[in-house]
Amino acid sequence: MQPSSTATAQPPVTRNVPPATWTPFPTAAPTLTASPTLSPTPGPSKTPYPTNTPSPIPTATSSITPTGTLTSTPTLTLTRAPQATFYPTATPQRGSEQAKPVLRGPFDVAQAIPLLYGDTYTLSITINVLLAESFQQAGTEKYLILTEVPGADCHACQARIGGAVFSKSGNDWQLDIAQPTLIQLGAFGRAPEPEFVQIGPDVYGALFQQKYASTGGFGSHVVLITEVAGSLKSVLLAQTAGGRLSDDDTTTQWKYESELTFVAGDNPAYYDLVITTRGTRPNAGEIQEFEEVKRYTFTGQEYKLTTSEQP
Repeated sequence: MQPSSTATAQPPVTRNVPPATWTPFPTAAPTLTASPTLSPTPGPSKTPYPTNTPSPIPTATSSITPTGTLTSTPTLTLTRAPQATFYPTATPQRGSEQAKPVLRGPFDVAQAIPLLYGDTYTLSITINVLLAESFQQAGTEKYLILTEVPGADCHACQARIGGAVFSKSGNDWQLDIAQPTLIQLGAFGRAPEPEFVQIGPDVYGALFQQKYASTGGFGSHVVLITEVAGSLKSVLLAQTAGGRLSDDDTTTQWKYESELTFVAGDNPAYYDLVITTRGTRPNAGEIQEFEEVKRYTFTGQEYKLTTSEQP
């Protein structure tokens, strides 16, 4: 018989585990660092932009004879404002008129235009010189200029007429009258060419022949511009021609035309204007020949009809 084995129980093992303790993680105090002071860095010194020296104003292409007859019409197309300089002839005294601008040196039409149009010259416009004539008045040499600003291209569209008068003072030219707008004349945007005329022993002006046409009819009248009391103005409007075409526009039914003559009259300063008209026209239902002589006299502001005769 085998001896039986006896199991001996092992005593329980006791572990003393200390309780866990929690230690908070230390928080570091933030360190505040002052922002560095920004010092502005001086920039480069500013260099003033150079002022462009204005190019000289181009002289209009024209040919003026010693008597002052304009043989070609210069056209000035303004796309910028030339630097026209206004030179006072003298320092104005208190209570006196403002000093007038002058042109230095020989008279130049292209240099005169900016003085005539003033502020409106800064616009891009086309200016045609219709007339530039010199004349003597009271012992002083003067210049009369007439210009046009063309209108639209239509039958009833007219051009805007402007004018100026310069007088010679020493070696310079003083602007006495500047009127960019005097009257509107012409057709299809253009004015008729004026004629320089003497209307008194010491007085001059410009005569326009304004032609027109309508359905079956045609005609013309004259417009006279001269200086009156320190300004340019239209002093005469008179019919000078007329007519009527046939229904098919191939022949003329009737027409008349006129001749103009300035003659001495009762006014010692201004000549009378005699308009002699000849031709045919309707009268009492018939087309008849006729001749008529009309006389116009200057009354201080304009020419007025004083007599009308049919010899």
